[in-house]
Amino acid sequence: MSHDLTQLLAAGIFVLALVHTFAAAGLERLAHRCPRHAGLLHLLGEVEVVFGFWAFVLIGLMALVDGGREAIAYAESREYTEPLFVFVVMVVAASRPVLVAVSAVLRGLARWLPCRQVVAEVWLLLAAVPLLGSLITEPAA
Repeated sequence: MSHDLTQLLAAGIFVLALVHTFAAAGLERLAHRCPRHAGLLHLLGEVEVVFGFWAFVLIGLMALVDGGREAIAYAESREYTEPLFVFVVMVVAASRPVLVAVSAVLRGLARWLPCRQVVAEVWLLLAAVPLLGSLITEPAA
């Protein structure tokens, strides 16, 4: 009986994870409107975090339904190295000191480009920041 319940809970958690994935952009917008909870909302708005978060919920519910040993056995049968690396990188990258430092560096670089600073900042944000993000996260993949 508990195995069937676990399967139903897992299916429900998967559906919630899918809904969370499509709601990630809304959580990002909400993070800008609610500065008190901006850090948590920004973290939950990262698509890379969604399935890791819900996997954690799944293991917790499995421990409640099937017992701690079963949940631990299931968790230990999976490989989490890459998702954990991406999660840690996203948490560090979303921290205020990193965001402030990157903003300062981009503003400094924009001053050196031969165009208006606002235009240079926008182009750097559209081109350099995604490339740097890829350089950080892709070697793990």
